[in-house]
Parts: sequence; C-alpha cells; structure tokens
Amino acid sequence: MGGIPGNHPGADHVKAGKNDGAGTTKRNRAARERCAYQSDHDHNGIFEGHRTANCQQVPGRNQKGARKRQKIMRVGRQTPTFTNCQYSQTAGKGAIDLYKATGQSLFEWQEIQINAIEAIEDGLWKYMKYGLCVSRRNGKGEILAAREFDGIVNRKEKICHTAHRTTTSHDAFVRLYTLLKKAGYVEHSKKKKQMPERSFFASKQYGLEHIEINDGGIIDFRTRTNNGGLGEGFDLLIIDEAQEYTSKQESALAYTVSASENPQIIMTGTPPTATSGGDVF
Repeated sequence: MGGIPGNHPGADHVKAGKNDGAGTTKRNRAARERCAYQSDHDHNGIFEGHRTANCQQVPGRNQKGARKRQKIMRVGRQTPTFTNCQYSQTAGKGAIDLYKATGQSLFEWQEIQINAIEAIEDGLWKYMKYGLCVSRRNGKGEILAAREFDGIVNRKEKICHTAHRTTTSHDAFVRLYTLLKKAGYVEHSKKKKQMPERSFFASKQYGLEHIEINDGGIIDFRTRTNNGGLGEGFDLLIIDEAQEYTSKQESALAYTVSASENPQIIMTGTPPTATSGGDVF
C-alpha cells in the first residue's frame, strides 16, 4: 500500500496474546479477545480511530500449545469526524490515477480528501480555500504531493508550497521529486527551453527548491515571511504547517493567486495548541 505506510490513523499491527494456561475457559478467552480487538481509540485531530479487527487463525502451535495468529493490520476510521464539503462533481480521479503511476496508491481517507479538494462547479474549483486539520504523522504531506503532482503535470499550474520551517518545505520538495522519479520522469541537470517529453528540471538549493516540468507547470518551495510572495503570481498556494500561519503572512500571500483564472489555496496543519504562533488556521 502506498502513501506513507503505517502513518495513517490506526495503522499498526496487532499480535494476539498467549494462552493464559490450561485452566482458562474458551468463554473467558473469547471475552478478553473482544476487549483487545474491538476497542475504540480516539485520535487527535480529524480522525477518530476504530479498532475493530478480526484475528485469523493459521495452522501450527507454539511451545505452550496456543494457536499462532497472523498479524492483522488495524485500519482506523477513514472518514472525517467533521466536514462541511458537499459536492456532486470532482476531478480528483485524474490526480489519484496519476499518483498510482508511481507504483504507490493513496489510502482511502487520502483519496476522499483529494476528491473534495478537486471538487468542481461550473468548470472551476468549488473550494477556492480548503482547510485540512489532521494530527501529526498521518499522511497530510502525501495529499499535498498528489495535488501538486496533478497540478504541474496535468493542469500546467504555477504552484507555491509554503511552510513555517525550511525543513518542512524541503521535505515536501523531496516527496514530489521522488514521485516524479518513480513515475518515470527523467531529470535534466540544466534548465532548457525545450525539454524532452516526461522530463523535468529541479533546483535543489536548500530553502529555494524549484521544479519545472517540460511543457508543464512550475512549483516553488519556500518558507513564509511577513512580506514573502509580494510581486509573484500563482494558481495554487499551499499553506503547510497552517497552525503557524499568521495574519501578516496571509496579507502578504493572499493576493498572489488573485490573477489566476482558477485559483486555489490549501491549508493543512495539526490542531493548534497554546504554543502555536498562528492566528488564521
């Protein structure tokens, strides 16, 4: 399975416990198994984990005579605990199919988000502003990578991916760069006016990363400042680590997509805490 394996809500492996001894009744043993494998566990952020799993018996016995059990992946809840998205048409399938060309696939909850982000109405994005709040290390970055991949390849968009920290924006660059390579795109060491089909140029200067597709889109990776982005124009603006997004930064960046025929701003972050510096998300 693609995405970031093991980093979606409830994604880990379960190993059944051992038999307590010959005196344990089947009824008591079954009751304990229900408690272990059917308990609900809440996750911070947008997803509420659901811990129901079935233990599958496999042939063989261990030294104490208890049956061996296969490891079962526990899949968390795949739908948001809260959403106000309602749409009847989406262009998300193109982004999902393009992502699959890398040999990976998105989790169900990630596909739901892509379809909502790329919801369309009258030929334009239905949601010019889209927010996604999910706890850390659950796969938000892969959703952004899939949307950006679709944007530069299929839609020829000019994209700016911003983050609070340089390490985060650099990680986003590496993620998209890796998808391009896995999808069979060939990198050119020097920027050319006419590059062959399915090729790209990447500037890897730390903090100023840049990718340009042949006859396609462009994406810049930047950290946010109070005046960064002034004078530049984009079709898609990504606000990564949105819990740190401030009003001054918003004032500097909001108009960067105003000239686009079909603009979109996507904000993703973790649930803000008392130490978060942002006041927008």
